[in-house]
Amino acid sequence: MKTDKEFVPYQQSLDMKELGFDAQCLKLWEKTILFTSLVDTSEFKRVVAERYCPAPTFSQAFRWFREKHGIFVSIVPNRYGSLDSFIGWIYVPLNGSTKDINVGDYKIGFNTPEEAELECLKKLIEITKKK
Repeated sequence: MKTDKEFVPYQQSLDMKELGFDAQCLKLWEKTILFTSLVDTSEFKRVVAERYCPAPTFSQAFRWFREKHGIFVSIVPNRYGSLDSFIGWIYVPLNGSTKDINVGDYKIGFNTPEEAELECLKKLIEITKKK
């Protein structure tokens, strides 16, 4: 069964939960099954924190890394030389990010922006775990 591409995959959602992400989300993961939930955050914490994991959208995830950890990134088309020379997608740190992410922390050549978003999210989790 294919999950909704707007939501962070299970493993990264679980990693974010371990890093302290606890915002209210439209969906929850129960193990690897994604389902709709409209529980409020306090109820989620009290009743289902052990069994369920919030499933943030990619937008919520990147916002959380900006607000909680001060890490700003952008997913942009990667062009070589001219605007006509598209060679894939790239994620890059933006000015204002913490010193924990730098120009060397980007990777190029993703086929789709969604692929770049997921790999960027994995990198943000890795960097945050090291803090």
